[in-house]
Amino acid sequence: MAFEIERKFLIEYPDLNILENYPKSDIAQTYLKTNDGMTSRVRKRTADGVTKYIFTEKKRVTDIKCI
Repeated sequence: MAFEIERKFLIEYPDLNILENYPKSDIAQTYLKTNDGMTSRVRKRTADGVTKYIFTEKKRVTDIKCI
């Protein structure tokens, strides 16, 4: 399995006029926590009338690294 390094960046608020040219999607998600240290996420994404559900599981290895 590959490692994922989690990083966060602070950015300036984007120009909303520029964003109008990009496709839009609605996203809703929920997190499920288990006793074995795994974190599971279910994400619902709807774009152009098509809905997809994505299930993701992660296990934390360090403060910034996940499997």
